[in-house]
Amino acid sequence: WLANGNVVNQPGGVFNSQANGLFGNSFDNYGTFNVLSGTLLAGSLYQYAGTINLNGGNLAFNGITLNGGTFIGSGVITGSVTNYHGVVAPGQPFGALTIIGHYTQGPGGTLRIDLGGTTAGVNYDVLNVNGQAVLNGTLIVSQTNGFLAMAGDSFRVANYTSLYLDVKFITITNPIAATHPVVVNSDHVLIAEPAASIRLSKRPTQAMSDRGSLNGYTLAAFNPTPLTVTVSIITDSLSTGFTYQPNSTTGATTAEPNIFTAWDGQQTLTWTGTYTLAPSNSATLGFGVLVSPTNYGTYSNTAAIRVNSTLSDTREIAVNNVAPIIVPLRVSDNTTIAVGGGNGGGVVQNTNPPQILIRRGLAGTVPLTITAHIICPFTTCGTIQQVFLVHGAISYTMHLVSETLTAVNRPTADNYGYWEGTIPGEGVIPGEPIKLFPDWDDHHPCIAYGPGGAPEGCVPGDPGPGTPQLYDPSGFVTDAQTGLPISGATVTLYRVPSLLPDARSETRGCRTVNTRPGGVGGSWVGLPAANTDLGVFEYPLFAPAQIDPGVNPQLTDDAGHYGWNVVTGCWYVVVSAPNYTSKVSPLVGVPPEVTDLNLALEPFDLPNKVYLPLMRK
Repeated sequence: WLANGNVVNQPGGVFNSQANGLFGNSFDNYGTFNVLSGTLLAGSLYQYAGTINLNGGNLAFNGITLNGGTFIGSGVITGSVTNYHGVVAPGQPFGALTIIGHYTQGPGGTLRIDLGGTTAGVNYDVLNVNGQAVLNGTLIVSQTNGFLAMAGDSFRVANYTSLYLDVKFITITNPIAATHPVVVNSDHVLIAEPAASIRLSKRPTQAMSDRGSLNGYTLAAFNPTPLTVTVSIITDSLSTGFTYQPNSTTGATTAEPNIFTAWDGQQTLTWTGTYTLAPSNSATLGFGVLVSPTNYGTYSNTAAIRVNSTLSDTREIAVNNVAPIIVPLRVSDNTTIAVGGGNGGGVVQNTNPPQILIRRGLAGTVPLTITAHIICPFTTCGTIQQVFLVHGAISYTMHLVSETLTAVNRPTADNYGYWEGTIPGEGVIPGEPIKLFPDWDDHHPCIAYGPGGAPEGCVPGDPGPGTPQLYDPSGFVTDAQTGLPISGATVTLYRVPSLLPDARSETRGCRTVNTRPGGVGGSWVGLPAANTDLGVFEYPLFAPAQIDPGVNPQLTDDAGHYGWNVVTGCWYVVVSAPNYTSKVSPLVGVPPEVTDLNLALEPFDLPNKVYLPLMRK
């Protein structure tokens, strides 16, 4: 069939193409455009809204431009595709979309990939580009139909002739990033267990620092490959106001770094030399820093290493905006406390942060009101929006109780008046420090909730990092004699860094829920306890996250439950409790997730003693 001129499919319209056809000029789509069979040819196609569904047919256009809407389906597109603000989703539910031409995805464009199995184009989506690819914008990865990726699985989700200027996605949403990260290569995009890359992570020595105090960082590099890898350069960019402490480097090297100081005082540390990473092993580098006496807020870091496994394979691996250190705002000496409108409810210690010690009998009964005098610690702060009062895992909004101060009537330029906030009685935690986070126009601190706790909410303008979906080793701790849960048992998590879990068709260092005795419906009971000589204590707070929550060890709850989310690896736990014999779990592999690592502890075998009266003759 043949249509002359321009064709516009209006919003709500449905256009079905079921045979070979030709448009004289262009096609503008705002509604639903189904290509059910044959090949449709035209000068150009513009989509502003709605859906293009390649469902049995093909397209041949001089160019396709997506200014909105969704492009779904499987088939062949002859002609280049430019995705400015649309969503390209091959398959539906699964399939391969082939572009004979270039594919350009701008900052507002999205590529969506669904994983439902391990066969390309059959049960997971693939985008094939017979030309150059520009991969800007967003990549969204989803697992569907109950599919769970296993160790060793790999998904080559995009193929192209070349990659433009090494441009890569701005944002990647990948729920299996911890075990199967996205790697953008020169001719394909791979979602796979990192068998050909090095994992780099970083943690602060302490998650919170006082102004002017000493803290530090640890960089950890893990080599999951069967090759020996050489690290030639290590760099770390400190936040402005943090300075390296001389002669504090430990671990892979004790050499002092070269230090470059920028105009704003930011230091970049560089260690040069050759450091070896053995196969399936890790190395660490630690160093100390001094926190500026004028810093407040949350400060993150960037670090990178240069590695090569062969002379021709050299790459840089970086982690950006990780390992946050919280520097709380100092509260002036005229902080006051009132409990239930009266005095005597607690004692303020003018430390940093202020420790407000509450009489234990008041907790849970009487609300606690805090009044604080807020002073700008920076050169300029701008207008104050609000002040957050953080106690435990909850934040409360404070309000100004003194006269609103302006630049005209403000006694000094850094004076923001008195602010008051109330914690309800049931929210008062004895001995728990109370922290204040002002939100100024010029400084938007992130609110975090305790060491190891992910940011629950951040002041607008300073978003916190996302938390990847990881995989559990979790279970219940019970009494072996009674079967009752043991509350308050200490569970400590360890990893064997030299081992990897079984893959679908390969036996490796530890069993998974699929390869343990009895398979998916089996049990860990048939496996021996882990060899503790091989295990390494898993330190919390590394970012990208290795474990979540970032607390190790854990205490079991009232149901005897414990649990973490972890990255790919071979893991075990050690459990102890008062009046019980400690126990080491079997070595378990993740992924897939392990949710039934249950341990029964034997109570101490207290000998029965019978006391008889002593008789003298």
